[in-house]
Amino acid sequence: MYKFEEILPLIEKSFGEVCCRKRVRFGNSVSIDFGNKVSHNKSKMADPFYGEWSFSCYHKLWRILKGNKIILEGQNDFVNYEETDSILQQISFGRLIEVTVINTLNIAMILDNDIRIEFLACSEEEDTFEVLLPHNRCLVYYASQGWEYGRGDLPWPNHLELNHE
Repeated sequence: MYKFEEILPLIEKSFGEVCCRKRVRFGNSVSIDFGNKVSHNKSKMADPFYGEWSFSCYHKLWRILKGNKIILEGQNDFVNYEETDSILQQISFGRLIEVTVINTLNIAMILDNDIRIEFLACSEEEDTFEVLLPHNRCLVYYASQGWEYGRGDLPWPNHLELNHE
């Protein structure tokens, strides 16, 4: 397991990238993608591409703020996720400028257009936050344990040593 400070150089490479895709999925989990569009052949996905940088959460509460006002939030709703996704599509996302750990459980992404996306833990045991990086690399944050780094194209968990090349 790694500390945030150790994996931050990997995430910082996404800073300055523009949002290219955003989706709310079943269970109201959310995925926000940045950078170049990467095509795939997965017919069950809503979009024919994903971003080269994908920030996602599972089993997490999340909210999007404009300034100090909450404009959208997810609450593990398995029924109305399509409605929430429709609202998400109407929000203009800018460039990613910062990712920070608010406390040991919560993570925030800050965009250059006064948008802040907060991923809020509801249970230390279940909550995960995932960052898919270019070249099939993946970071997973477990609120109760810390960060793991591995291959995104192999069964999880797997482990890679950090190198910031």
